[in-house]
Amino acid sequence: MSNSNSQASFRPIGLITVTLITGSLLGLLATHPLPEAQAEQPADPTQAQAQTDDPTAATPGDGEPGEPGEPGNPSANQTPSDEAASDPAPAEITPRRPLRVVGLGWELVAPGLIANDGLSPGELSSFRSAGIDVEFSVALTASEIETQLARGGADENGADVAVMPLPTFVASYEHLRALSPEVFFVVGWSRGRDALAAKDPKLLIDKPPSGKLELVGYAGQSATMLSLFALDEVGVDTANVALVSATSDEAKNAKLRAVERSLTSPVANSGTTIDARDLVLTSADAPRLIPMVAVAPASFVRGNTNDLARFGRAWLAGAQRFGADVPDAARRISREPGAPEAVVLLEVMGYVAFADLEDGARLAGLSGRGAVSIEVLFQRSWGLWRDVGVLSTPAPEHAPLDNTVIARVALGEGAPVIAGQRSPKRSGERLILVRRLPEGAAIDEAALVEELGFLAGTFERSQIELSVRKDKPANARIIAEAIERFDLDPEHVRVGPRIRGRESASIRVLAP
Repeated sequence: MSNSNSQASFRPIGLITVTLITGSLLGLLATHPLPEAQAEQPADPTQAQAQTDDPTAATPGDGEPGEPGEPGNPSANQTPSDEAASDPAPAEITPRRPLRVVGLGWELVAPGLIANDGLSPGELSSFRSAGIDVEFSVALTASEIETQLARGGADENGADVAVMPLPTFVASYEHLRALSPEVFFVVGWSRGRDALAAKDPKLLIDKPPSGKLELVGYAGQSATMLSLFALDEVGVDTANVALVSATSDEAKNAKLRAVERSLTSPVANSGTTIDARDLVLTSADAPRLIPMVAVAPASFVRGNTNDLARFGRAWLAGAQRFGADVPDAARRISREPGAPEAVVLLEVMGYVAFADLEDGARLAGLSGRGAVSIEVLFQRSWGLWRDVGVLSTPAPEHAPLDNTVIARVALGEGAPVIAGQRSPKRSGERLILVRRLPEGAAIDEAALVEELGFLAGTFERSQIELSVRKDKPANARIIAEAIERFDLDPEHVRVGPRIRGRESASIRVLAP
């Protein structure tokens, strides 16, 4: 396993990014004004306890999570905008119930376990040092996540927060709609964890198949979403795709299979040996397509913004420690009850890259002009899940996202920044995907600009080529507009070769 998949490098946010994030945060805070600074906590623990016992001394965001009317939750005379943007850890932690967090797989909560020194707070818990107690649990299926969120964190078998892939959250949204769940933090990315296997190695390059297609996969699986995305990009009508169980008779002859290299797929690959030569696309090729996110009910996010900001800062510190020594982190996690062996953890952790503060700000729309955002990914995922019958209702008008927590983390002092892997220099390219506009189709330049921006954002390591039949000025014009609008690297998008088929235009993706 290469270090590029298992370890994060570190660098500061550049001046330009800081400027972009700061400007966006100021705009956000215009609608979330900050109160005057809170009084400093007394050094004497008895005085601290006396202040805690006085209900008039309560500070927003410091109460027991999830209990309306208590400190940390909006009361009749308190709104979310009354909360402080950054609050120091109290001199003495007052007893209260812990924040309960469930993750879909050990690999997704690894930074949290390192920051917490275990599933429950250990002696070195960064969360406890920040003023909150956190308890983690691990689920193997999305239905377990749904059950725990429905119970809530006041139940020792429930959860306040869930960490899962965004496609899984989208597929579960109808079941959780009554909770009004929202994304409030970005924790990582799938980097090779999800893949599409096909018997035809040129499935995404040659003319796309027509008619009914069977895909071995299941609802909510991020590998299934990656597969549907790829089929949709090359022109397959995803409404004609049928999901079949890996244990069914149909799976034996299916030409397409969603592959998830994860501990959270007890039925996904179901004893089937996957030949790596059958993989036609992985999330390592599209490393910004499948984000891992933290979600919680909207009322909980509003009432506990400061605690969640503390959680986010400590999580980033855990990710920093995790990246500094991945083998040691795997050995530490393997000692937890129910955890896999360290060698298994090392394998699955190699397929996940943990996000930094800059990643979260960009994906939440707080900085930059990229075409890839929670909003865009949520809407596209919803449409694809609906095509294959996983969802039955129209998508919400806007993605369920609250970016206040990310803003608070960015404004807080000492928030670690964990730089994502830099794109390696290209030493040769292989064609992995071709999107074609059929012959006679009108050239919608605005749509092509959007598509170039989205593909350049999700396939950030790849070369994106645009070819418009017999219209070189259109090629240059569309590419220039995409570069300007989405702040793309000019060397990342270029004019492609002359079209030899009958299509009106094509977009080619070439991976290093």
